[in-house]
Amino acid sequence: MRNNRRITNTFIGLLGPAALAGCASHPNPSSYHAGVLGTNARAGAVQLLSVHVDAPPDSTYAAGADAVVWLTLRNGADQPDTLDSVTSPVAGKTEIRWDDNCDGRYTTVGQLILQPAVPLHEPGPSAVPVFDAYRLRLVDLQRQVLAGTTVPITFRFQRAGSVTVNVPVQPSVPRAEPSTRCVPGPSSTARPGV
Repeated sequence: MRNNRRITNTFIGLLGPAALAGCASHPNPSSYHAGVLGTNARAGAVQLLSVHVDAPPDSTYAAGADAVVWLTLRNGADQPDTLDSVTSPVAGKTEIRWDDNCDGRYTTVGQLILQPAVPLHEPGPSAVPVFDAYRLRLVDLQRQVLAGTTVPITFRFQRAGSVTVNVPVQPSVPRAEPSTRCVPGPSSTARPGV
């Protein structure tokens, strides 16, 4: 059972829970189930949850295209931390994007300040993880990227240090439109781009 849970934590789901772009809640990594997208990682006290690249059109991102990365960040420390930068060798540059009103309009920011997270509550068996009001954009891909593969992305935090995550690229399958139920959460704030 424990091995099944570990496998499920990195399962690249086939349908759309990632499309639920809610902003306030943080999923509990111990309760993930089939259908949850992405992979989990940790840098110090910061958890990176359900990190995955959005499905490419026609199963492939062409060289020169841009790609969206969905994720949730949870700061388990007792003091704020800052996501200072994100890089990937497969992209010309990587942008941190912020939707401060949860209205679907993202702006590029220089940093994200991660406040200490509130305790996680165990969701019910039918609960679907939601994602924060931020995401990443891989700009000007340097090579073709196929659905079902992974791309390395390095996250650098001011206190927690850095971690490189092999981020799965979601399979190209139909999925629901993003949820309109979204309330900006108190766990993060953004600093303007520099």
